[in-house]
Amino acid sequence: MSKPNYRVMFNADCTWPIIQAPDPVTPEGVARVVDAVARGGADVFLVNPNAQKANYPSKVWEKDWDAFTPGDVSSVVCGQGEPQTTHDLLVKMKRLAEQCDYLAMMLARCRQQGLVPGVSIRMNDMHDAPWAPNTWMFSRFYREHPEYWIKTTYARGWAAKGLDYTHPEIRQHYLALIGEIVAGYDLEVMELDFSRFTCYFDRADPERNCAIMTAFIGDVRGLIRKSGKPIALIPRVAATPTGAHELGFDVAAWAERGLIDGLSFGNFLTTGWEYPVDAFRRLVGPDVGLYAYADHSAAYMDGLPPVFIHISREHQRGFAAGYRALGADGVATFNWYWGENYGMTSDEYHRGLGEMAALETLRPLPRRHLLSTGAAMADREADMPVQVPATLAPASPWPGCAHPFEMVLAAEAPGMTVTLDVIADGAVRAEGLWLRVNDRTVGHAVEVLDGARTDWQGKPYADLKRQSRIARYRLPNGLLVDGRNRLVLRVEPPAGELTVLGIEVRIA
Repeated sequence: MSKPNYRVMFNADCTWPIIQAPDPVTPEGVARVVDAVARGGADVFLVNPNAQKANYPSKVWEKDWDAFTPGDVSSVVCGQGEPQTTHDLLVKMKRLAEQCDYLAMMLARCRQQGLVPGVSIRMNDMHDAPWAPNTWMFSRFYREHPEYWIKTTYARGWAAKGLDYTHPEIRQHYLALIGEIVAGYDLEVMELDFSRFTCYFDRADPERNCAIMTAFIGDVRGLIRKSGKPIALIPRVAATPTGAHELGFDVAAWAERGLIDGLSFGNFLTTGWEYPVDAFRRLVGPDVGLYAYADHSAAYMDGLPPVFIHISREHQRGFAAGYRALGADGVATFNWYWGENYGMTSDEYHRGLGEMAALETLRPLPRRHLLSTGAAMADREADMPVQVPATLAPASPWPGCAHPFEMVLAAEAPGMTVTLDVIADGAVRAEGLWLRVNDRTVGHAVEVLDGARTDWQGKPYADLKRQSRIARYRLPNGLLVDGRNRLVLRVEPPAGELTVLGIEVRIA
């Protein structure tokens, strides 16, 4: 196949289209998610057919509603959410299955709406793992084979006891699902989602692990070739090449052997703003499409209210513009689901998808760019390393402490205004904070403002642990460049010690 020409991919959850469908559930009610994404301007819709079980009438995997009895809430064990809510979801899934094949219906709807139909297969889903060992989300296959679980968990957190791909039985289990979908369904994109979740091996022998996984990717490619269908294979891996390799994904070997058509990458549960697109490009070459993933959270600055990208058009534009400027072929979204409490219609919510398609469209639009930050459930093996929080203090006896930061940005269009905000906790004083950007002096902050005290709905944030202040700078036109930008912040007397929690560049 030639290099994919996708610009915006929308990754749908395995349950959300069904959850949001009105009662009584119908195929039309479920498929309205596809309709909204199509009107919003995305190129590809990725239907998610599985977690540990299948959500369509699979003949090779256990289905979500197998052994479920409607009305028996006591039998539903779940770690996240309430049993009644989970019960009601299973009722919907069972009723939908009586009316249609969910996967076939959603892919057909993509065709009808002009979207490229795709499938995103979760390769080791471990939802509920820390909270409910007997959850309904665990399949019989998983429960009955603890000998296949990853044994050496280290500090891996949520996905630590996932299935170990060293065992050929695990690989065959997933190949059966993939083979059924490739042979029996109408799709043009297959994403192998190795980021939901991230652990696949004991990490002690990455070279062995990479060899096993490369052979597995080759088996998947073989199934696609056997089908004769033009299906683009696009694995989703860790945020950096090093993280990917550590987890068992040798993306350079995949590209060199012609096994993949594209590669997507991203953090586990938050958005990364400095993914090394250029490093991935050096490894996979010019003929593999590269796609940067955004989760619903834009930033979790330490002790401050979260910032959400899925409801912020300006952050969506900043994310896409920076990565398109750095050389990504497109962007992808995860956990971007509309809710009635967002203060916008479904169409208004999804309209930003099309805006992210091209740098030429994005450059003259108002946008915001951030630094990557951590999250409560961050995955340190798979996620971007973070640059904040960073504590700076005037040094003694020589005054002044300089600290570098790197941001992925896109230069502004002529006539636009550029401001840079340093969000910090501590002795934030305009005359004590000196800024350089790309080896040019910007100087002192022009003003200091109060930082965030409320959540996205304007309510006092209950978990506020930082009383942040914002040092604001005006940047001269033409200072920003497409791609990587270097910032150096210097703390000088009379400023005292402070902790930088985040940096935001605003272009308007």
